[in-house]
Amino acid sequence: MVKPYQQLRLRWKKSDWEKFSTLQIRLISAKNGKTTVSFHQENLADADMREQMKEHWESVIEQLKTHVC
Repeated sequence: MVKPYQQLRLRWKKSDWEKFSTLQIRLISAKNGKTTVSFHQENLADADMREQMKEHWESVIEQLKTHVC
């Protein structure tokens, strides 16, 4: 599902995973002219995988910041 300039929802997996997860990437605009990028991932195997992916997406956000700022 795609909502232009707002949301992308897709099936996604790392190359070593057996199953796909559902990944949502949202762009949330604020009144101050800034935008929040939000990652939400469903259907992960367990708490450890959720923590790994949280760290992964935080790293992605940091990389985005270096390209945008």
